[in-house]
Amino acid sequence: MPAVPVLYYHRVNRVDARLGITPELFAAQVRALAAAGWRSLHTDELLAGLAGQPLPPRSLLITFDDGFADNLLYAFPALAAAGMKAVINLIAGRVWDGPVRAEPAPGEPPLRPFDRANKASLAGDHADYLSTAEIKQLASSGLVEFGSHTMDHAPAFRSGRAADFALSESLHWAREMILGPGFLPGAPLYETGSAAAVRRFAPATDYAESLRRAAGLSDWKQVKETGKDEWRRRLLKAAAELGPAPGARETEAEAATRVRENLTHSREIIAAAASRPCRSLSWPWGHYSRFGLAAARDAGFETGFTTETGAVMPGQDMLALPRFRVSSRTSPTALCGLVAALRFKPLARAATLFRKSGEIE
Repeated sequence: MPAVPVLYYHRVNRVDARLGITPELFAAQVRALAAAGWRSLHTDELLAGLAGQPLPPRSLLITFDDGFADNLLYAFPALAAAGMKAVINLIAGRVWDGPVRAEPAPGEPPLRPFDRANKASLAGDHADYLSTAEIKQLASSGLVEFGSHTMDHAPAFRSGRAADFALSESLHWAREMILGPGFLPGAPLYETGSAAAVRRFAPATDYAESLRRAAGLSDWKQVKETGKDEWRRRLLKAAAELGPAPGARETEAEAATRVRENLTHSREIIAAAASRPCRSLSWPWGHYSRFGLAAARDAGFETGFTTETGAVMPGQDMLALPRFRVSSRTSPTALCGLVAALRFKPLARAATLFRKSGEIE
């Protein structure tokens, strides 16, 4: 069979320049793909093709990560108009019991940008994500399949080496998630990876305070008066003198059990919401590991997607399949040219030479 390109998106809206594209561009992209003879698959069709059943010569997958509500509001109408299927990978812990929504009317709260939506979700407000009713509606269309993006898309410390420090009272949502509420100025941000792929490291609780004392940092006022760059320099110097933080790291068996339970729970929630089996997994940040792959198999997943560049071909690990991200800079013409090139196995293999691997540990 020819190689099967897998596209991945996050958001389709007008509020996210970083991880989103406009509804108009997305509609133009899927129209161009359909006009060029491309047919989008679901994962069971992909698996059948890899098992030897014939696929349409121009086959691809369209995937979305996170499960934002704009996938229904703005992406689905374009998919339906073009007769294209998609796989939406949900953060299962952010599925909520809400209504089916239409495009926000004037005066209604707009969808929030990516970072604000994530921070609101950490506080229990999941309104930027698909509700159970919306998931059921999309699943009943026959065009949308749902996969897992884990329960929580959580990060985790993986070692005691301080890679950066909290030098703002408002951080990236993943950093706030890992530090927890009420973090102190200069709190160390140790080496981090996806919690679904790393053995969690729990640093000794007194190390952060020792580091702050060694650097002379006591409050946010000092950070504002002296500047982040100067405090980062002082904290790095203190960390070099103190060495890595002591602490406890999970064994591989402990990590595998934790990840398997997380993934199993996510499959159960998504299957119940969609009234359909949950077969596929998308690894947060594209990170995966040997024990994580084994945990995903044990949890019952049949396919898994990374963020490594390439296309799906026989012989690959079915739980670490490559994709490529479609951005706001990808014109419809360029997208059609790219998927046509990746359809040919020599070019798909060559693309893997330039990919950034998501495998860790």
